[in-house]
Amino acid sequence: MFYNFSLSKLINSIFNFTFALDLITTTFAISLMGLTMVMVRFGQAVMFSAGFSFFLLLGFLFCNNGDELINATKNLGAAIFYSNWYEGSSEYRRMIIFFIMRTKTPCEYRAFGYMSLSMETYMRILKLSYQLFTSFRAIE
Repeated sequence: MFYNFSLSKLINSIFNFTFALDLITTTFAISLMGLTMVMVRFGQAVMFSAGFSFFLLLGFLFCNNGDELINATKNLGAAIFYSNWYEGSSEYRRMIIFFIMRTKTPCEYRAFGYMSLSMETYMRILKLSYQLFTSFRAIE
């Protein structure tokens, strides 16, 4: 019955390093490709814009999927509560109450247990990429 919660933990343990590597790579790739697009001629900048767009999309997809998981599990307890659970047998009611208690904390994908994959994280990636971009630009 609680397979979804253990499944998300299993997925998180398998892809923990991948999530972290993706966030780090995306941050640096966006900032460096943005810098390169500003420094080179227009024809070459168009070529780099494809890579820039790819890394923007890659980071968005990772973080959006994590955000959807968080939002779905946040709403799960309320959905179960409003499903007429009180009309069932006493064993069923205990099981539902236990399940509602388990859904107090939402499931989430984390990168090395440090950062949750969500749209807030995606915005942080974009802000950090822009800060790196301006820092690299100032060094030039």
